[in-house]
Amino acid sequence: MTDLDEVNHYLGMRVRRNYTRRVIYLVQESYVNDILERFSMQDCKPVNTPMDQTKLEPYKVENTKTSPNPQEGEYREIVGSLMYLMICTRPDIVVAVRALKRQPTVALSMTKAEYMAFSFATQETIWLRSLLQEVQIHEYLDEMAQPTTIYEDNESCILLAMNPVHHPRTKHIDIRHHFICDHVDKEIHLEYLPTAEMVADSLMRPLPSPASKYHRKNMCIKHYDNIVTPMTRASMTELPNE
Repeated sequence: MTDLDEVNHYLGMRVRRNYTRRVIYLVQESYVNDILERFSMQDCKPVNTPMDQTKLEPYKVENTKTSPNPQEGEYREIVGSLMYLMICTRPDIVVAVRALKRQPTVALSMTKAEYMAFSFATQETIWLRSLLQEVQIHEYLDEMAQPTTIYEDNESCILLAMNPVHHPRTKHIDIRHHFICDHVDKEIHLEYLPTAEMVADSLMRPLPSPASKYHRKNMCIKHYDNIVTPMTRASMTELPNE
């Protein structure tokens, strides 16, 4: 095995380090500029939030089976480019990106929507718990003995998960989502959190600028210019033991 020294660039991301603070930053400034240039958006007007709360003008592409539409390929390329940015370093744009693609399932009520989302979160949590136990990451083993907390801002969803009684308003929920009831208080612990404090709220709907900035800060997303210049190994003193 050959030591190729520190990673500086990886899959379109620039890797920066601050050894004093023990922090690694992933930067995609060049990737963002490339997207803007490819789709002629270099002179676009900056905005404070990823998506307007009150107005959304969808980019309409005619879908014809008889003849290919050149716009359709470009549209998919735009969505794909933004999805990669969202997955790697900008989870705060998920609402805007998600609005560009079709919704796979339409919920008939807020409780059902929250319950379905909680079902998927439970599946992911159980998988992550199994993964951490399998790789034997010692600092997490003690935590795995206790249920993993999932925060929820919908009290009806919490009540339904803890007591899935038959109710006319919830009878249409697919039975496959009720599996979460078997995991509550075992692998999963549900806890109520007000919407204003819910970081995930910014991933679900457009928010005003102050709330968007608040949640972006809690997700540890920083502006490129605010990243501290990283120290190199040569200038680094011996790190304290932690």
